[in-house]
Formats: sequence, C-alpha cells, structure tokens
Amino acid sequence: MLQISGPSSTKNALVKLTIVFVLWKLLLFVVAIASPGDGYDTSTTLLSPTKPGLVGKFVRWDAIYFTRIAQRNYVFEQEWAFGWGYTRLLRIAAKCIATSGASDESQFPGVEAWVGVVISHVAHLFSAFILHYLASVLLKNHPSRNRIAFIGSCLHILSPAGLFLSAPYGEPLFACFNFLAYYLFARALLWQAESKFWRHDTAILFSGFFVAVATTVRSNGLMSGLLFACEALHDGVAIIKSGLGYEKARKLAVTLISGILVSSGSILPQYLAYQQFCLEDVPDAVLRPWCDRMPPSIYNFVQSYYWNTGFLRYWTLSNLPLFLLAIPSILLFLKSSMWTLSVQQSIIRTKETRDAYSIPTVRSLRAFAITQALLCLVIVFNYHVQILTRLSSGYPLWYLWLAYTVVEDSKDYNETAKPKLAKATFRWMIIYSIIQGGLFASFLPPA
Repeated sequence: MLQISGPSSTKNALVKLTIVFVLWKLLLFVVAIASPGDGYDTSTTLLSPTKPGLVGKFVRWDAIYFTRIAQRNYVFEQEWAFGWGYTRLLRIAAKCIATSGASDESQFPGVEAWVGVVISHVAHLFSAFILHYLASVLLKNHPSRNRIAFIGSCLHILSPAGLFLSAPYGEPLFACFNFLAYYLFARALLWQAESKFWRHDTAILFSGFFVAVATTVRSNGLMSGLLFACEALHDGVAIIKSGLGYEKARKLAVTLISGILVSSGSILPQYLAYQQFCLEDVPDAVLRPWCDRMPPSIYNFVQSYYWNTGFLRYWTLSNLPLFLLAIPSILLFLKSSMWTLSVQQSIIRTKETRDAYSIPTVRSLRAFAITQALLCLVIVFNYHVQILTRLSSGYPLWYLWLAYTVVEDSKDYNETAKPKLAKATFRWMIIYSIIQGGLFASFLPPA
C-alpha cells in the first residue's frame, strides 16, 4: 500500500519516482512476455510474413495503425483518426535510426514499434516528473506539499492505463505535453498574482502551444482549451466589473491567442487530410461526403462512419460490460471534479501563514476540474466509454485529489490504518493494470 510519508526534496523525489517507474515497468514487461502465442487476434502477423518477435506483444489494437502509418504514411481515410503528431514523431525518429531511411514497407514495422515503445516509456516517466512539479506549484505553502506531490506522481506511474503506457500509443506522449501545459498554466496565474506580467504572458502562450501539440497526438487535447476559456471568462467578468485597462486588455488578448493556438492542433491535421481527399485532383464521383460539410472534419466523419461514435450510440445492452469496466474511472473523474469545484481556499492555506497564492491556485484547480468533468461526460455519452480508463492517464486532477485524500485522511487514522477510498482505488489500479496488460498482450479486449 502507498506510504503516507514522502521524500523531502525534489531531487530525492525524482530518484524514488524513477525507481518506482522501473519496477512497475519491469512487472508489466513480464506480464506481456508471459502472454501466450500471437494473441487471440492475429492482425499483428498480417503486417508482414515475418515473425514480429518480442515487440509484437506491444503492437496490438491501435498500435498496428500507429506503427504502419509511421512506416508508410497515411493512405486510407480511416487512418486519419489516429494522431498525426504522434505518427509524425514515430516516422521521423525511425528514419533517423534506420540505416536506409524508413523501414521497408514489406517488412514488419519493427523500427517504428521499438521507437514507439521507447517514446512511451520516456514520456511516461517525464509526465510523472512534471506532475510532481505541478503539485508543488499548486500547493506551494501546503505543509504536506511534498507528500501529495510524490504520491500523486506514483499514482500516475501506476495508472490503470497499464500497458497502453508502454506500447506504441499516443497516451504517454499526450500526458507529457498536457501535464506540461497545465503546469505552465498554473505557473502563469501565480506570476500574474506576483505582478510578473511578462512571465505570465509567456507561460500562458507556451501553455496554449503545448496543448496544441498534445491535440495533434490525441484529439481530446482540444478539451484542454477549456482552461483558456475559463480564464478568458474570468478576465471578461473583471473587465465588466471594473472597466477595461491596459493590463486587463493585454491579459485577455494573450489568453485568447493561446486558445487560438490550441485550435491549430486540430485544424492542421484536418487541413492536410482535406488536401489529400478533397483537393488533389479527386473526381467528383469519389469525393468523400465530409468534403462538402461545414466544417469539413475528417476526424468526426471517420469516428462516426467507421467506429460508430455519436450521442448514445454506444448505449446498447451488448456494451454494458464495458460501461461496468469504466465505472471506477468515471467515478474518480466526477468525484474529484465535483470536490474541487466546491472546495474553499482554506485547503491551500496553513494556520501559520496566509498563502498569497491561494486565489490563483483555486482558479487553476477549478479550470482543471471543469475540463476533466466535461471530458468525462463527452466520453460517456458520445464515444467508446472504456477508453476513459486509458485517457485518464493524461489528466492530473484526479491523481492530485486522490493523493490529497490519502494525506488528509491519514491525519484521522493511526499509523497502521489506511484511508478506505485510497486503499480500494490503489488495489483496483494494480489489479486492473496487470489483468489488462495480459489481455492487451494477448490481443484481447478491452481496448
């Protein structure tokens, strides 16, 4: 079970997080290689007549698309559902590693697969580090800041996303960029409170940039644009109440520009797809129906046409087991969001000193909560609900809320007792990740 105590310094914390990370990844690696044969579904073997080897255990489900697209670029319409930014990174890295450019299309995309595995591990570890810094910024003067930051980062390492965070999937890289954007957003609001306006502006703009990059990896990154919508609303209310001044106008303009940057992460890949399917000498007879829609979104079309997403389309009796599997993630998302939205500034103050950063910290947390709650509702009502368990890896609030719960509840218990909620959640995360890892490596659902 999680230890309530945490390391006292950031350097010490990062070393301990690395140890936890290595041990956890080794366990998942053993689970993967212990899975039998080529798996229940043999789609991986169709990539080439040669045996994929050990890395084939990680090339399952969407990883087949990611690695194949990275190997020979986008060809088929449905492939544009898979993150353009992530496949570009795999392709560029594989070209740099391979002695003769990208790997031969007739061969199994082993270079791209191994590159994806390495990127996933590095991004997952870095995102745990960033989450530690984010917690330290949000709870700057909290007496238990170090423990909350350390436990929250450990929870991210042990994420129920499991082997998805080791395979050639976009989730680890998305989490890394999204956490970095959240960190810069929270830091920007603190600098604003300290009247360090240019630092604020720079951090907000880079926050928007990294959300845009995250959106090219996973389209749900677009939901993180709500951070800037919340802040723009706050700025607008302030202008209405006390009038428009230079500082307020500048801050609002910077926030809006950041929001525009976020949208570019969705627009750019779809523009490239529009050029391929709608502009490059395509005969009218074969022009795809989404080309004439407004906006002409290939992503929305292929998700609906090939994966049957849409409002309540997934709400069928046959999908009930997948809803049951997603219930823990749904509850964690909604519980942590609702608690944060109702929280008072007192949670980030000590009795000894009034924290000057409490107001911007509460604003950051509430923006995080709104984004997380709305994402949860969108997934539940419009998409394949089971993906929420792996998408949860990219959103920091529920980790920090659970870590906060561990630390605060422990004050009401003796040294050997554990908070019931934290204990149950921790057990679920470990058990689910190990079982899911075995199923994933065997090419079995859920995915």
